[in-house]
Amino acid sequence: MNNIGAYEDKAISKNFDYNEKKIVFIPMHHLGTEKFYNNIKSEIDSLKKENYYFLYEKVNLDRKDDTLMRKFRKIFSLPLTRPNSGYKKMLDSLYPNVKYKKTLIDQPSYEKLGLNSINSERSDVDVKDVINYYENKYDEIKLTDCDFNTSVYEKYTKCREENKIPKKQSDDALINFRNQIVAQNIKESSYKKIAVIYGKGHMEGILKILNSQ
Repeated sequence: MNNIGAYEDKAISKNFDYNEKKIVFIPMHHLGTEKFYNNIKSEIDSLKKENYYFLYEKVNLDRKDDTLMRKFRKIFSLPLTRPNSGYKKMLDSLYPNVKYKKTLIDQPSYEKLGLNSINSERSDVDVKDVINYYENKYDEIKLTDCDFNTSVYEKYTKCREENKIPKKQSDDALINFRNQIVAQNIKESSYKKIAVIYGKGHMEGILKILNSQ
């Protein structure tokens, strides 16, 4: 929880310039304190008054495609969240006896944080895009009996280690690939003031890509 910043009560934004555009990066995480999300909303409200346009993180998943979900769980290395649920219930099911240092809640919807179709847009990919990127660059994600022994909403059994995807490759598909999408959207955007709401683990990679262009 400390590593992902879940106990933080304030988001530390970063401002930078790209060509003639002013960019604000707002680090987001999917599980946090109520104070943290209130702080995010306050910052969004302030930036809206300055006519910033928002790009936000959200991976879409087709839950009707069982194979796709199982391949994604294999890359993600964690159970998927259930429909109409969130990370809090998923973690509670994985670690039922863990006591958290602070009361944590799931990330509110972007609508509740003040975003809409006029002042923002999703700057992310679908799960099928992540899978296609991985398989085109590395190899087909082959599902074994181990992948089918449990629900995609449950953790793997011990057999998971037998065919685990290397972290370097999974990070490339889950982080680097998506960083490229965000950087490209910033580059092509007609807006001169852009706020990017994304996991803080993406910030360095996005900045690196922009600085190299």
